[in-house]
Amino acid sequence: MPSRRKQVWPVVFAAVLTAAAIWAYATSFKGVFIYDDRVAIIDNPNIRSLWPLSSALSAPAESPVSARPIASLSLAINYALAPADVRDVMSPAVPGAALGNVEPFLRNIWGYHAMNLALHIFAALAVAGVVRRTLLTESLRDAFGGAATLLGFAAAGIWVVHPLTTDAVTYIAQRTEVLMGLCYALTLYCSIRASERDRNVTIRRLWTAGAVAACAAGMGRSRRW
Repeated sequence: MPSRRKQVWPVVFAAVLTAAAIWAYATSFKGVFIYDDRVAIIDNPNIRSLWPLSSALSAPAESPVSARPIASLSLAINYALAPADVRDVMSPAVPGAALGNVEPFLRNIWGYHAMNLALHIFAALAVAGVVRRTLLTESLRDAFGGAATLLGFAAAGIWVVHPLTTDAVTYIAQRTEVLMGLCYALTLYCSIRASERDRNVTIRRLWTAGAVAACAAGMGRSRRW
């Protein structure tokens, strides 16, 4: 029974963290495209098609997502998943217009905010994993091992709703920063898991490969992009 409870608590804390993030950012889904969003999304022809993939992975020069292939592709995926009748509605109606004129814009932009929020939550879960696994290492286990799960998710919970991270969801173009943070946290997490001596060699090599992949995804660039 104790071992089962230990397996359940991370799931419970992850659910609470996710719910807290959704509650904190629920009202932001009506936010409009601002600042760099125009260059990265509204005036970016590359997001309007997933094929050829080389185009979806790239962006015009001087764009906030230029040389950031994963961010570029994620915006193209958002555009493709948006309802066909509203995916080109990039601004709300003029002030004072009827609600029916605003609705198409909100149907389009919510997907961009939803993906930013999902990536932000994944990053928070990775942070929780990093803190938890760090406290379970040999040098810290005796002092903090018993509370490692609680402390890990507490730290991640504070981070995910902290005002300093608000732009992660409300400002679509900041997806580049969200992805960087997610890849960075995943690199650390996979590296910690790869260093665990109680794992067999094959598992440790898989975690090492995961760390390399996350690191490469975070800084992948090409002269072509």
